[in-house]
Amino acid sequence: MAPADLTDRKTKSAVKSSGIKITSVSVKKGRRTMIKYSWTYDDAKSPGEFAVALINLGTKEKYFLDMETITRDHGKGNTGTDSYDITFMKDYPLGIYMLVFQLVDFDTWAETIAKSKAFYLRKTDF
Repeated sequence: MAPADLTDRKTKSAVKSSGIKITSVSVKKGRRTMIKYSWTYDDAKSPGEFAVALINLGTKEKYFLDMETITRDHGKGNTGTDSYDITFMKDYPLGIYMLVFQLVDFDTWAETIAKSKAFYLRKTDF
């Protein structure tokens, strides 16, 4: 149990100092199921780009949606908004998920810089 606690502390500390924060996440059902999310960032602290992934909190599996999102190209001021088609997820385990942003630098690839609140992906979303 101790290693998990250490990992959680590292992630929380990275999230606080990254200069970027996920402000909302929603799943939109339609012909295609979309995940829409927004973020705020600090020009001085935030990275120039990040990867976007969904993590299944039950199985700990990670599904990358975008490997290179440019922080400042998706909105006005210090906010950004984007969406992705997640229809492919209907064939994967459903349950509780979290959206995360991760650094795209090869030295720190696994470092989480922002995470959302947990949300459900249900069969009825597809």
